[in-house]
Amino acid sequence: EISSMKCPVCAHLHPARPSCPSCGHEYPRRNVVKHEGGELRELFPKRQDIVPDLWPQICFHARSRKPYDDAGARKMALATYKSMTGSWPVSSFDSTKPVPVTKEVNERLKARRNDWLKSRKQDPQHA
Repeated sequence: EISSMKCPVCAHLHPARPSCPSCGHEYPRRNVVKHEGGELRELFPKRQDIVPDLWPQICFHARSRKPYDDAGARKMALATYKSMTGSWPVSSFDSTKPVPVTKEVNERLKARRNDWLKSRKQDPQHA
């Protein structure tokens, strides 16, 4: 379906264009980007900003996901930390006091889980 426009100057009816083909009247451009005052900030903090607080939160997350499997929670926490930071945690799983997960870390954990689920769907062995 072709949208039609009526020129406000000559009343010519024509397909939608930036200007009227009959009289050459140029239509004002619609600005689709709305500019507002304010301060830009990153949606996710940089990796080095969250690393010091990350291990206790991952321990909390792993223990809540596997409450009756301490060895499984330990493995999950180590794998999660390694994949998110590229290095192993400094302190041990058992000696770390768990801290509730922040919003930013929770978003990263959700994204990581979604990526894992997508990879399993693409693998014909798990489909």
